Amino acid sequence: MHKADIAKLLPRIFQKSWQPGTFLDGLLEVMENLVTPAERVAVNLDDDLNPHSSREDFVRFLAHWVDLDFSIKAPLGNLRALIASAADISKWRGTVRGLRLFLEIATGEEGFRIDDSILDRPFHLQVKAPLKAKKQKPLVKQIVEREKPAYMTWELSFE
Repeated sequence: MHKADIAKLLPRIFQKSWQPGTFLDGLLEVMENLVTPAERVAVNLDDDLNPHSSREDFVRFLAHWVDLDFSIKAPLGNLRALIASAADISKWRGTVRGLRLFLEIATGEEGFRIDDSILDRPFHLQVKAPLKAKKQKPLVKQIVEREKPAYMTWELSFE
């Protein structure tokens, strides 16, 4: 916002007395310099809040906003997809469907199978991950540990 635009917001008496080089002119210039950085941020706000177009350092900040900051070790593209899917993931949290969705988005691999109905082991999950996801084993383990229901035990295998 330029100082002329700011001056239009002032009462009429101040608008009439505004002259270049006066105290009021200097004050309006200071005000112009104060709002310029905020205006630059506001212009790019849509891009900054969109995980697919945001800067890398801001993507990690967005991950914190949607409680995904623990998964920062996920590849950047997958982290962007996780943030974009955060509402859907949250809706299914604590379910097999939600865990599978989270794992597939975080690793970028499809084919996770989760069995929670093992007859001889109640309250136990068998997580069968695709072999391609083995290189991301620490991330898979971290996600399962965090997202499974607290009362369940679990095991992980790759196939």
